Amino acid sequence: MLGKEIKGSIVEAVLVEQMVDFEDEYYISITMDARTKMPMLMFSACGGVDIEQVAASSPEKIARVLIDPLIGLQSFHVEKMCTTAGIGDKAVKKQLMDGAAKLYKLYTEYDAW
Repeated sequence: MLGKEIKGSIVEAVLVEQMVDFEDEYYISITMDARTKMPMLMFSACGGVDIEQVAASSPEKIARVLIDPLIGLQSFHVEKMCTTAGIGDKAVKKQLMDGAAKLYKLYTEYDAW
């Protein structure tokens, strides 16, 4: 993979991590909503490997929350995301808040608008 071109960019590095056991698999992303021109937090408790299939067959299983760039990601965004996705466990919510905050920081710092 190193040195190959993918979508016009040369792969310069690959991150390799140790495999870990997990209980649940989630999908979380931040993308630009074309309609509102605002960042949108997307989340699914259905995992991330076949998220396109989930979006096509069961779009209601993907929580979508718009983020006003003037205030940034707030805890109520993640709370709404969890409520929509049926996540009630406080420990899981805390982990999702931490992960979403880090993802949003990357999104803004690397100007992924």
